[in-house]
Amino acid sequence: MKFLDWLLGGEQKPAPTPLGDLKIFEEGEPAPREFKTVPKWTHPGNNGKTIYCPKCMHDVHVGHFSWTAMSCPKCKASAGKYEWLLRVENK
Repeated sequence: MKFLDWLLGGEQKPAPTPLGDLKIFEEGEPAPREFKTVPKWTHPGNNGKTIYCPKCMHDVHVGHFSWTAMSCPKCKASAGKYEWLLRVENK
């Protein structure tokens, strides 16, 4: 996309997700949990946020997003901030 197209509101393509439309079913859970990648303007709130590794789905609780990449404590894979996953709350 050219800069002027972007500036003038031209065609916008959605950002690709590393795992696509991932749905995980757990025993006893009535609906699947859906995940999305961490957006650019995410804030953890007062209690922090739980994010999930894009490689092994291990959960990590973070108190801030002032980092660019982080290694998963379980699988030791390094992933950029915008590759990690957040759970989408069903409303």
